[in-house]
Amino acid sequence: MSDPLTTQDVTLYDENANPVDVVLDSGNKRRVCVDAQVSANLLGGKDLWQTETENGKGFSVLTGGITIASTDEVPICLIKNPVASGKIAEIYQFRVAISKGTAVVRGTIRIYRNPTITANGTALTINKLKISQSASSVMSAYKSPTISANGTQINNLSVTTENNILISEDLGRFIEANENMLVTFEPSTSGTNVSFFTNWIEV
Repeated sequence: MSDPLTTQDVTLYDENANPVDVVLDSGNKRRVCVDAQVSANLLGGKDLWQTETENGKGFSVLTGGITIASTDEVPICLIKNPVASGKIAEIYQFRVAISKGTAVVRGTIRIYRNPTITANGTALTINKLKISQSASSVMSAYKSPTISANGTQINNLSVTTENNILISEDLGRFIEANENMLVTFEPSTSGTNVSFFTNWIEV
């Protein structure tokens, strides 16, 4: 008789609730890897993002439109996690939109860790994703900071008016205590308008 613990039939479900049959075979140590949404369906339909935001740990910030007068790389958003905050921000998404009337324009978004800050800029409101949640964000966010050195670049993204972007970090980009994140934009055409949005959980 075969060992029932060696081979076990398991049914997973895809994002459309269709069953996906796999066999977990511990005899030869094969592993089955599934994406976050499949795992969420297996565990009752909620992923970590949904669970933590329901628990009142989700936040977001939006710069609103910023017009870049030149074609230089310009700081547009600064997010700061203070010393001894006791929290880590785990980024879920970045969204960037650019425009210049009806023209097709392009640009590059860059993300940096720990810039050298001359002035914070204009304070932005950090919104609770669940209006009834009691906890406020420990982070602070600013628009158009003054920066003397950008810091360590950790990402760069090309964007056009024909292809505004939504980047999913899936809670895999972190801002730890005593760490700051800078977002810059370098347009191909002067007079380009840019808007930046991000959301995260604090754990």
